[in-house]
Amino acid sequence: MDRVELLKELREEVMHASADVITSDMSLSPFDADQLSRILELINHLRENAEGNDFPHSICIIARFMNYFYRAKFFNFCGLPCARLDAVRSVYEEGTGLHPLIGALFPFFDFILFMAPQAHVESIQRVWVDQCIDVPRWKDFSRNLLDEWNGIALYSTVMLAVDVSFLAMLNADVDQPQSMEVTAIYLSIIFITGSLLILFLLTQTQRRVFNTADKATHRLEQLTGTSYGVKAVATVHGLPACIAYVGDHLLHIRLSVECVQICDAGHAGMDFQRVHCRRHTHMVVHLGN
Repeated sequence: MDRVELLKELREEVMHASADVITSDMSLSPFDADQLSRILELINHLRENAEGNDFPHSICIIARFMNYFYRAKFFNFCGLPCARLDAVRSVYEEGTGLHPLIGALFPFFDFILFMAPQAHVESIQRVWVDQCIDVPRWKDFSRNLLDEWNGIALYSTVMLAVDVSFLAMLNADVDQPQSMEVTAIYLSIIFITGSLLILFLLTQTQRRVFNTADKATHRLEQLTGTSYGVKAVATVHGLPACIAYVGDHLLHIRLSVECVQICDAGHAGMDFQRVHCRRHTHMVVHLGN
């Protein structure tokens, strides 16, 4: 096949992948829409040198892109009855591969961690199918995960500042018994600080170990070869949000106690005013008589 025919075939592959990305959320394309647009623009430039024979760089460019498309066809069993039609579906029989104890304990951990691990499991399973990573989906997954962690870090920082402010107010008022409020504030600070520490470690790991699809594939292959599977990764990914939620609830407990104390003080003041008014009325009546 000459270069002109190869270029035409590559153009057909790119246009088909572009249509698949536009019309489907489960596209099998190895490139996203922006990359396909740039590839198509590059093909239009390659057509100027398609007739010549002294342009090895053009041949290298065509071969490299064709390699990506044909490798995707190979991994997705293109042309076979068992071909993968959606990026998130496996072509093999489903199997957990988990240790029975892990499978039994995961629902418990999922419950006490506010269902966050299960949400992360579903996100990972959308990009890690049959021990293969869908590169465009992995980029979106990694970006969304870092955005989520940045949001939790910002929220935890604000909550930590609020906790320290309340703690300073409690320390200033030393005449009142405040054991419960101080304990709740200290526990809230511990949990939120732990959330920030875990976020720092996870962000560094994500940028060092999972920053590229190849490194992520190697690491996930190691994890799925154990009895823990990707559920361990999902549980760790959900820890920062869960710990921050616990610290937030402890702060709410402190605020609830404060509101109850204010209401009790208000009722006590109203009762004092009522008693004082009654005594004053009795005195006026007595003097009048």
